[in-house]
Amino acid sequence: MKRFQKTPAALSCLASLLSACGQGTNSRSTDSGTWTYVDGSGKKTTLESVPSRIVAHANSAAALISMGIKPVGIYADRPVVQDLGLKNLDLSGIEIVGEEWGVADFIVWGMKVVVPEKPDEGFEYWETLSWETSNAGKYQADLLIVDERSYPANLGDAKKRPTWSSVRAAAADATAVWPAYWVRSYGDYAMALDRLSDAVDLADERLT
Repeated sequence: MKRFQKTPAALSCLASLLSACGQGTNSRSTDSGTWTYVDGSGKKTTLESVPSRIVAHANSAAALISMGIKPVGIYADRPVVQDLGLKNLDLSGIEIVGEEWGVADFIVWGMKVVVPEKPDEGFEYWETLSWETSNAGKYQADLLIVDERSYPANLGDAKKRPTWSSVRAAAADATAVWPAYWVRSYGDYAMALDRLSDAVDLADERLT
């Protein structure tokens, strides 16, 4: 079974929300009922109806709630009760879909999150593995994603490890880059989504 599967609806929804951060125009066709948005770069997105359900990161959710727009879901980098941005806001009726850094990103982007056998202390979905030990290939996947903050040096270093080929995706050179903190604008998000989506589409399910 493929561990990484692109979900067009989720990606389209995310792209539409992100595009609202930049300059653009939107229109609604009274004949067909469709909704169209053209972003600042000229890219056109058309949906069957006006978006009405929003799942947002805690920071964006705080701004939306303050403007009277209530998301149906919120994902945060820490427990919501510890998020100062959400302090004193009415979160009743809002589903909390993630309270751990990075996890909701994978879910929103349509990826399957595997629960590790021995999560790191204080985490539910993270388990530290090591290229220096035999557990490097403990969890096999169709695609190996590398943190972009120290790319390509980190990928080059990993390839030198004797255990590199124990991960079938690594041995097949099925790698992609995971955008970290630099993704802050519509253009950056669109580029990151397109790049990661292409990598997911090319992932070979026979590797797992």
